[in-house]
Amino acid sequence: MSLLSMFFSEEDRKLHQMRKEYPNPDMHVVGDGTVRLDPKKIRESKEYKAFSAKMKEFAGTAN
Repeated sequence: MSLLSMFFSEEDRKLHQMRKEYPNPDMHVVGDGTVRLDPKKIRESKEYKAFSAKMKEFAGTAN
């Protein structure tokens, strides 16, 4: 962190620490509280595919 870190809130510090501990090359911070994710990378992830399959199964049983 920089000299300006003395003005960071506790939430800012926690977010900064999380970014250090769990780096994600597909996530880009573009402004205060604004994060952009790569949707193609998300759709290709195993977590998204598992979630999508679960939701399709749920929707199929709801009819």
